[in-house]
Amino acid sequence: MYSHPQALAQARNFLARNKLDPIPYSNTAGAAKMLAEKRPKGGAVIASKLCEKLYHLEIVKEGVEDLDKNITRFLVLSKEARTEEGDKCSVLFSTEHKAGTLFRVLEVFAKESINLTRIESIPSEPGNYSFFLDFMGSNRDDNIVRAIETVKPITTGFKMLGCYKERQAG
Repeated sequence: MYSHPQALAQARNFLARNKLDPIPYSNTAGAAKMLAEKRPKGGAVIASKLCEKLYHLEIVKEGVEDLDKNITRFLVLSKEARTEEGDKCSVLFSTEHKAGTLFRVLEVFAKESINLTRIESIPSEPGNYSFFLDFMGSNRDDNIVRAIETVKPITTGFKMLGCYKERQAG
């Protein structure tokens, strides 16, 4: 079963139940294109319905994901700031590798009554982590501005990835 490693991970139970070997591919659409062109014996792919149409493939099974609420987020990056005000923001930061440093950052957001919607740790180098944080609000909101200005000096690296309109799945 060919697909992007994330898609394969999101269908782990289906693959195990059907005794299918996951074969990582750089992206789901690329896996679908390869399947259409090379037709490897016994080959299959986990990809979107759009790939079925683009590459004239047949859907054999739908709903193979372990959790029906799986979503994939895509970020659109631009050199220019958007003029439209967002309602959700994403930041990336790191802290010293000491007890309580992450708590100090999160506490700032709590004191400003900012609703955190996601926090993920990402290994940056052995023993050190960066943190990806999503929260509700706009970088034009006073409490968001205060939180960011307070957090910057207590992190070892802080990057505002941007604020945007949250797009609902579906």
